[in-house]
Amino acid sequence: MISPSESILMNETNTLIVVVDVQEKLIEGILNREKLLWNIDKLLKVCSILDINTIYSEQNPTRLGSTVKRLIPNENYTNIHKMEFSCYNKIIRSVELTKYENILICGIETHICVQQTCIDFLKNGYKPFIAVDAVSSRKSIDHETSLKRLDSCGAILTTVEAAIFELCRTAKRNEFKIISSLVKEVFQEK
Repeated sequence: MISPSESILMNETNTLIVVVDVQEKLIEGILNREKLLWNIDKLLKVCSILDINTIYSEQNPTRLGSTVKRLIPNENYTNIHKMEFSCYNKIIRSVELTKYENILICGIETHICVQQTCIDFLKNGYKPFIAVDAVSSRKSIDHETSLKRLDSCGAILTTVEAAIFELCRTAKRNEFKIISSLVKEVFQEK
């Protein structure tokens, strides 16, 4: 039985959001990119409402561009630049200084930077959650195989909607009406 201090449920105080490499040049070849961006945007809007700390990573931004502009909040976010595929080493100092035990990860590409980041968090005692509808790759075989590997390694697979309701925890929250309306929005293919 899991004790309350070892809960595998995310909440606004024990969870850090990591947006991995959703950059202008990288997003161009990604499968289902518009729906991916829509899901990430929805998750980030809720995290902003709940005041959940979010870190954005950018892989070699001088060559690959910066994070897709529509995902960047107006204020209060951390942006890290990296050359390694995993962003674990770049953000661990800020994570170690906090009470975060859960890391909710979204971004690209599932089989490279997302996967290596998750595995690094796992091997260092954190619980990575993967929002499976907020990660993607250029090829479906890479994406699907990576999700299977991450699941077998111990990462916790979830969806954007499940993560939102888990982070929200109750319909009694003042923010719930706004969050509920965001969740009810339906993706429209362009």
